[in-house]
Amino acid sequence: MVVVRIELWPKGDAEKSRLLGVCKISNDASSRDIALGNYDVALSHAGRYINRKGGPWKTGKVTSHRRSLSPYHLVYSAIKACLWPGKKPPPRYKWWQRMRMKMKALSLKQPWASWVAEGKKGIETRRWATKHRGLLLICASKKPQIAGLPTGVALCIVNVVDCRPMTKADEKAAMCELYPGAYSWILCDVRRIEPFAVKGSLSLYEVVLPEGFEG
Repeated sequence: MVVVRIELWPKGDAEKSRLLGVCKISNDASSRDIALGNYDVALSHAGRYINRKGGPWKTGKVTSHRRSLSPYHLVYSAIKACLWPGKKPPPRYKWWQRMRMKMKALSLKQPWASWVAEGKKGIETRRWATKHRGLLLICASKKPQIAGLPTGVALCIVNVVDCRPMTKADEKAAMCELYPGAYSWILCDVRRIEPFAVKGSLSLYEVVLPEGFEG
């Protein structure tokens, strides 16, 4: 069983956090498909944000959840299954929209973005280091536009496992020559996704993933 605390706090001030509720998720072991899982979920009342009347826990069911998805997606699906089983959240629940899945993203120009998605480029280089570790959405910049290559869309998800100063030995995996001040971002576990439009930005930025996203 997984127990998730749902908290809310002002931006940049976690010490003022306020407990909204607790979500319990347990695998019911009924799925025979190794790629899919079925889960029993229970959600505690959380004042006016989840259950205005208080009272007993709300329960629900998540079926055929892809185990390859991020754990955050399972939590998102579990809360939705308890509050609005088989329905979309009512428009008045603006806080729910803010809970939609987000992921750190990085835009690359073509053809380098496609080379990462194809597994040909296992190191991305930048003149700045990053402390980010874990999943990263790789997006293709809108410019330059190259015939046959997608632009302005997300292409794949990678796992950033390390960031260190670039060395001569990194040139092959980075598909570029060593240059002054370069850092090597080590990318693993490339997963192709169904492309979707992204408004890019400089440096690392956050992307709200579309409903029903599977990565």
